[in-house]
Amino acid sequence: MKKQVLIFGASSGIGFHLAQYFLQAKDSVINCSRRKCPDDRVRSIHCDVSKEGEIENAFKEIEKVCDGIDYFIYSAGTSMSAPFEYTKEEDCRYLCEVNFFGLAKATQLAIPLVKRKGGKIIFISSLGGAVPIPYDPFYSATKSAVNMLAVELNMELKAFGVDVITILPGGTATDFTAKRLVYPLEECGSYKAKTAKATKALAQIEQGGMSPQDVAKEIYYGINLKKTPIYLTIGAKNKLLRGAGKLLPKKALLKSVRKIYDIN
Repeated sequence: MKKQVLIFGASSGIGFHLAQYFLQAKDSVINCSRRKCPDDRVRSIHCDVSKEGEIENAFKEIEKVCDGIDYFIYSAGTSMSAPFEYTKEEDCRYLCEVNFFGLAKATQLAIPLVKRKGGKIIFISSLGGAVPIPYDPFYSATKSAVNMLAVELNMELKAFGVDVITILPGGTATDFTAKRLVYPLEECGSYKAKTAKATKALAQIEQGGMSPQDVAKEIYYGINLKKTPIYLTIGAKNKLLRGAGKLLPKKALLKSVRKIYDIN
C-alpha cells in the first residue's frame, strides 16, 4: 500500500537519500526545506524552520494534500565549531531553533496526522548526542535533547500505535561539513589551537565516514523492522563507540574523545 512520507530536510544529505528509498517503494514524499528537493517526484514546500510562522504555514499546505502521515522524518540540522565561552547568542539561538525547537514544533503539528495512520516519527539525531563533539557543545546538547524527547514521546504516543525512533548516525560524508559555521580563530580566545584541531578532526571523521546513501539505507530498513528500537545507531563502528560511551566512566570517555580529536 502506498505510504505518505513527510521529510523536513529532503533537499540534500541523508534526508534526500531517504526520500529515494521511499520513492523506490512507490510511496508519496513531501519535502519541507529552504531549498527545493532536486528530485521532481518529491513535492517541495518552502520552509525555514528557524523563522517564526513558517512551520505552521507549511503544515497548512501539507494538510491540503494529505489527510494522514505514515512517516514523519525530521532531518534538518546545523552545526558550528566554536568554544562555549565565546559563542555568540544569535548563533546559539539559531542552532537551537533548527536542531531542537524547529523539530519540536514540526512534531507537534505532525502528531495528529501521524496518529490517523498509526505511523512513525523519526528524528535524525547524531552520535554526538551520546558522545560529545569537542568545541561543538550546542550541537551535542541539542541532539541529546532530541534523544530524550524521543523516549518521552514513546510513552505519550504508545496508546495510539505510534513509534518514535531517534537515529544516531556518526560522521557522514555530506556537504554538512562545508556548511558548518566555523568561528575565526581570532574569535576563539585561548581555545583557538584546540578549536582548530577539533574542527579539522571532525571534518576528517565526517568526510571519511559512511556515505549518505549507506546511512539512508540502514535507516530505511531499520525503521521498517517489525519491532523498531527507540535508538537506532547507524554503522558497526558507531555502535561500538556508543556502547563505549554507555559503559565507560564519563572522565574515561572524555579522555578517549580528546585523544580522537587530538586535543589532549
